[in-house]
Amino acid sequence: MFTIISKKFPFIYKKNLLLLFFLLVSLKAENTVPKLEDLTLEEKIGQLLIVHFRGEDCNKEALQMIYEAHVGGIIYYPWSNGLNSPLQIQHLSAHLQAEAFQKKIKSLY
Repeated sequence: MFTIISKKFPFIYKKNLLLLFFLLVSLKAENTVPKLEDLTLEEKIGQLLIVHFRGEDCNKEALQMIYEAHVGGIIYYPWSNGLNSPLQIQHLSAHLQAEAFQKKIKSLY
């Protein structure tokens, strides 16, 4: 459908591309330098870590890694989590992020 519109109305297609280009160019990139300065050395090292934990929910092991190790990410393995659907992954990720946000854990991302 998009190619049909661009063939019938090439001026609309070109205007939209031009508008999109200017919008993307005008967006300012987020500055991460002040964020790095706010982190301690321990937090910076923790942000480099990507870890996994066992279980299908936000358990003590996962929270300990978030609170104490300041991990930068968590990876889900089928053999360790037992997550069977994208919805389960979505709920687990949201819960882990909410816990980190609630405790005001500093993060680069």
